[in-house]
Amino acid sequence: MLVVENGSALELKEPDGLCRAVVEAWYPGDRGGDALADILFGKVSPSGRLPIGFPESTDDLPPFDDYDTENGRTYMYRTVKPLYEFGYGLSYTEFEYSSITGNKKSVRIKVKNTGSYNSDEVVQLYIDSAGMPKQPQYRLKGFKRIHLKVGESAEVSFELNEESFSLFDEDGKRKLFQGEYTVYIDGHMPDEYSPSLKIHLF
Repeated sequence: MLVVENGSALELKEPDGLCRAVVEAWYPGDRGGDALADILFGKVSPSGRLPIGFPESTDDLPPFDDYDTENGRTYMYRTVKPLYEFGYGLSYTEFEYSSITGNKKSVRIKVKNTGSYNSDEVVQLYIDSAGMPKQPQYRLKGFKRIHLKVGESAEVSFELNEESFSLFDEDGKRKLFQGEYTVYIDGHMPDEYSPSLKIHLF
């Protein structure tokens, strides 16, 4: 197991292949040792999520002085799969997501702890850009931290409004574009297995 303390993303491809687990501790402060011990010895199940993506290689990043977000600096526009994506995090237990329902005003999903540890889970809601050009592929529009005991289930709901779907045009003005948007809810960034719901805006 590797524990890293740092302030930004690192290239961890080599240790990822050598270690059974990597714990991102950031700068944990005075009580960081106690908190880390609780995780390492199983007193607490980890439930943190990455606020940035960790690239597989620094070669996958745009030049350091390139701040154009459309060139892959952020998760919203990244085209190269990172080693650890934005919103990524592991737990000592497993969670099952099912029964997503809703409309353009609210969405709901059932989350169940199917593993063997009581744990927090960070439920994340993403919305795509309905295929609009030069727009983010996904946008994090909400998240909720819940605690579930082994075998326990909960229904998690998110309220939506026009701002949840709106995008920024080339002049930097917020605008609601018509189209079919996909809402994803999962414990990480969307993938082909994430529960999703299509919502039409006319």
